Amino acid sequence: MPVIQMKAITDINAARLQMTKVRQAAQVELQKQGQRYHKLYEQTTANWKGTRPPFTVQVDLGADEWKVTIWTDDKIYRFLHDGTAERWAVMSDDWASQTTPHVLGSSPGRGVVVFRGRRTMGKAGYQAPMPGIKAREWTQEIVAQDGTKFKDAMEKAILGAIPSHAEMLSLH
Repeated sequence: MPVIQMKAITDINAARLQMTKVRQAAQVELQKQGQRYHKLYEQTTANWKGTRPPFTVQVDLGADEWKVTIWTDDKIYRFLHDGTAERWAVMSDDWASQTTPHVLGSSPGRGVVVFRGRRTMGKAGYQAPMPGIKAREWTQEIVAQDGTKFKDAMEKAILGAIPSHAEMLSLH
């Protein structure tokens, strides 16, 4: 019986070089996109008084997925982003939040925290928590507003690093 042998890649070193170029292009673009998203997250705290939460950007090019991750460990930011069921704090009557659900930005706000914490509120005569914080859901808003820009930029970078058919034939 005749045997058919087919080679998909005749020059494995050339193929490795092309994959290296693709990975490098993906890493560079993920870093660019991470910095762009970092700026979008910073918009959510632009008018905060005092120290604003730091955001960390991390690029990973693993075997199974290539990704950029942006996060903060700031507790207050997490409360605002995710929302809370209850709030153990009392705000002044003139309170106006600096942030709004699904809005990438912040305003100066106004007012002060009058009582903070279960014990302090109990001493002031509050036996139950106040209504919770409405989730700002900034991540969902960023993805809704900007997700296709990320996809398009990554696709352009990766496809730009892949040689054309004619270039592939000349690699041999």
